[in-house]
Amino acid sequence: MVVTTVTYRFESVPSQALTDKAYELQIQGAIHAELLVQGEIARLVASGECPRCGGHFTVDRSSEVPIVKGGTLGVGDEADGYEASVVTCNGPEVEGTPPDKHGCGACFTVYARRQGVNPT
Repeated sequence: MVVTTVTYRFESVPSQALTDKAYELQIQGAIHAELLVQGEIARLVASGECPRCGGHFTVDRSSEVPIVKGGTLGVGDEADGYEASVVTCNGPEVEGTPPDKHGCGACFTVYARRQGVNPT
């Protein structure tokens, strides 16, 4: 078995290679992601195995959903859809992780299942 050392590298734009690997991890059940929508607030809850370092990441963040003429922008109108959401690894520290940071800095996209979509 070859052991690879992962070094911290912050990415501000999702890596396609890491997104592809994250997608495979989602298919395998190693990453879970949901977008919980209630009125004008959307809450992304995602966790699982980072596609770069293999550490466990957790994301729980809320944002406002723009409302226009009886619908919403950015989350669709159906509860059974999926939404692409960008996340950054905040798992265990790796070699070179700055003291004020967590994880390996990987940036990738997960596909969050929409729950409770309620356009106003």
